Amino acid sequence: MCMEGRFRKEGIAVSFDMPMPSRPLSPVTYTTVPVWAPFVSCPLDCKGYQHRTVAKFQTAAVSVARWLFGKRSTDGPAAQQKGWWERPVGRIVIGIVVAVVAGLILWAVTGK
Repeated sequence: MCMEGRFRKEGIAVSFDMPMPSRPLSPVTYTTVPVWAPFVSCPLDCKGYQHRTVAKFQTAAVSVARWLFGKRSTDGPAAQQKGWWERPVGRIVIGIVVAVVAGLILWAVTGK
């Protein structure tokens, strides 16, 4: 739903009232959504316009970044901050450091 009420309508969509936050959908408009919806789009010069694929990618990237770095979407009193070693990136770093140290010890013991 466009919050500004700006729609680019083509074909049969021209004859239907578009949904707005301030008014409910009429039964005719609601039941015929599959007919007219493909002919409605957001104008390219709209301030809030964002390509659907780009918006999905950005949402996924933000959720992956929050997961990797241990950030939570809510910062309420129940949300506790994790230490760097409890985050996935911290665990990976600790694993790499342990593997390198173990490899160096093994190399020092077995060969020269």
